[in-house]
Amino acid sequence: MGCCSPNYQKMVEEEENKINEKNNKQVPLWGKLVSVLIVAGAWLIYFL
Repeated sequence: MGCCSPNYQKMVEEEENKINEKNNKQVPLWGKLVSVLIVAGAWLIYFL
């Protein structure tokens, strides 16, 4: 199976989709809230 096979691109795309589904981890809500609070605090300190 070389790179010139008609099914090669399809196989590569399927493998990429499988890997992306496994690695698709979302940031939990508390992590987002902490990040927003840190950024908001930094902006507040910067402008005061």
